[in-house]
Amino acid sequence: MKRLLELEWLKVKSYRTFFVFSLSWLALILLVYWGFDNLIKQSPINLSIVYRFPDVWYYSSYISSWLAPIPALLMINLVCNEITFRTMRQQITDGLSRNEFLAGKLLFAIIISIICMLVVWLSGTLFGWIKGQNQNWSAYFSELSYILRAGWVTFGMMTAALLIALLVKKSALSILVFLGIYWIIEPLAGNIWLKEIYPYFPLNSLDEFISSPFQLQSIQFGKNYTPVSITIAGIIYPLLFIAGAWRLMKTRDL
Repeated sequence: MKRLLELEWLKVKSYRTFFVFSLSWLALILLVYWGFDNLIKQSPINLSIVYRFPDVWYYSSYISSWLAPIPALLMINLVCNEITFRTMRQQITDGLSRNEFLAGKLLFAIIISIICMLVVWLSGTLFGWIKGQNQNWSAYFSELSYILRAGWVTFGMMTAALLIALLVKKSALSILVFLGIYWIIEPLAGNIWLKEIYPYFPLNSLDEFISSPFQLQSIQFGKNYTPVSITIAGIIYPLLFIAGAWRLMKTRDL
């Protein structure tokens, strides 16, 4: 494991795009959450609850899940570059097994997901104590499971991106496929033809792994709990993405 992590670090440490993507993503999580202050002052809806423990974990986790496609695009870029410049083939020729290559990318996704959880915890702690009211330690330690959900959404999006990158191989096309599925194909198919099963679509189930607090139809704002069935779907799909990526690595000519 240590060798694979060192290898992944060597690939990205001098790669400017990696740091641009990563820092932009982390900064957006903090800035968007901080920006709720302006909404609180201007909105007729009570938004002050976003800084109150334990609700702060739900809202900070939701914001991170909303931005989860950013690390997914980073995964696409890294994998497709290795395919395009044949560094993946060279590594396997030099003795790295296909399973080890895939394991390295999954470890990379795990590390990014852990960083996501740390940022969610840090932002929730910081903004909760500074901006929240009537805080106490028992509330602070309640509902911390949302932080784990935030990490899983990030990991799930990155595994989906890994599978798409291995399938398509070209960076720009892979990004178009990923965003097309996420923003166009699933929403259109789900809202027009398949409304009953739309919550269980692969990327949408990850989107709904932390349900949106915005209820536009009733103009409401507040915590919404994810149904157990959607939670199960959101857990299963990343495992299927990994299985698909493993199958491709085993059978496809590199």
